[in-house]
Amino acid sequence: MNKGRNPVLPPDICVADGEAHVFGQELYIYGSRDFEKETYCSDQYNVISTKDMMHWDIHEKSFDGNDVPWIKDKKRKHYPVTDMNLKNPTHMFQNMINSLPAPIRFWIKISGKKNLNLGKIMPNQQYLFAPDCIEKDGKYFLYFCMADNSKGVAVAEKPEGPFEKPYRLPCGGIDPAIFIDDDGKAYYYWGQFRACGVPLNADMISFDAKKQYTILLQKKIMDFMRAVLCVKETESTTMYIHVYIGTINLHVLRMQLLQARLDRLLIRELLLIMPNAIRNPGIFMGSIEEFLGQWYVFYHRSSENSMYHRRLCVEKIDFNEDGTITEVKMTSIGAGKAFERREHLEGWRACEVENGAYIKGTDLIMCDGSKAVFRYIYLDMTPQEVITNHTGNGKITVLANGQKITDVQPGTYEITVVCEGNTVLHSITVN
Repeated sequence: MNKGRNPVLPPDICVADGEAHVFGQELYIYGSRDFEKETYCSDQYNVISTKDMMHWDIHEKSFDGNDVPWIKDKKRKHYPVTDMNLKNPTHMFQNMINSLPAPIRFWIKISGKKNLNLGKIMPNQQYLFAPDCIEKDGKYFLYFCMADNSKGVAVAEKPEGPFEKPYRLPCGGIDPAIFIDDDGKAYYYWGQFRACGVPLNADMISFDAKKQYTILLQKKIMDFMRAVLCVKETESTTMYIHVYIGTINLHVLRMQLLQARLDRLLIRELLLIMPNAIRNPGIFMGSIEEFLGQWYVFYHRSSENSMYHRRLCVEKIDFNEDGTITEVKMTSIGAGKAFERREHLEGWRACEVENGAYIKGTDLIMCDGSKAVFRYIYLDMTPQEVITNHTGNGKITVLANGQKITDVQPGTYEITVVCEGNTVLHSITVN
């Protein structure tokens, strides 16, 4: 039984880019699926749902990229990727261009093109990247994007799908997000390198391309990489919240508060979550949602010592009276309770790793000088012993808030594991 702890799903189920929504009495997660060792995403989506944040259902395949009609058409139109603007590139996009091989940079320079669409040359063009979903008038609309930078909408009768009859949207890019305001008007967001947005038509499957906004953040705020999410928080303030990934640190989710749905006016920029992450290269994405009276941030962590095999995780968050959010740390407990004495603290629950440690399956792989952190464990008394279930020639030291664990008083602690030599840590048990 998971007890709501991180990662949320079994170790062989890798769901990334999770967008959370509450429909009826359940919370649903819409995300990408990682199956392969060296590739992001795949050609299918599976919806994840929970009634209590403790028990999670993994539904049957909800959508298949091979069923998208235009993806097989070699003569299909490729819409401009407005956030990949060559005439006025953001610094992150320019850095990416500078890293391309010299022949491609030369071709870009002489092509005279206003926009670059690398999706045309991407492999596995039927692969589905980060999605989002919304309900309107009893129907569920799945907004998806593909490896070729095309974007579309599919419709279902149930939140878990199956989603059918995909419609193509007249834009290019990745990472869609959808928001319906209290007045019933819908807004569609997307973007990589530049945050874009547009009002949707009432049919939820089309929009007027002339009404696009191509810079949602203030011009002086250039720290945008991808994945804008819009939600509304009205308990203490009426603000529209954009959650996105910054360029300065791709392991950081940032948040800005806006006074309107497509406004450029920045009220306050905040760190939503700044993890001492599972430090693999790659991009850190997530969403926020309120469920059963509690706000949560949903995100993923990489595993297997790679950028891939991304695993769904969750943390509790709370709004202050002024609408801000206190920085949230990654934890091992997620939406659940702290671990207790005599409970097995499994290696894959580590929420922070350093100096060569990484998660593989359900184990924590450690080398000489590596460290890992588990947050949190509740000790009802001073521990008498610590049992480490590990293999290899390494020596494991277990600390509680930096102290020898058998010296601490009752309380809630952050556990740090330090390794001398090489070892595979299966679990820790504090007695």
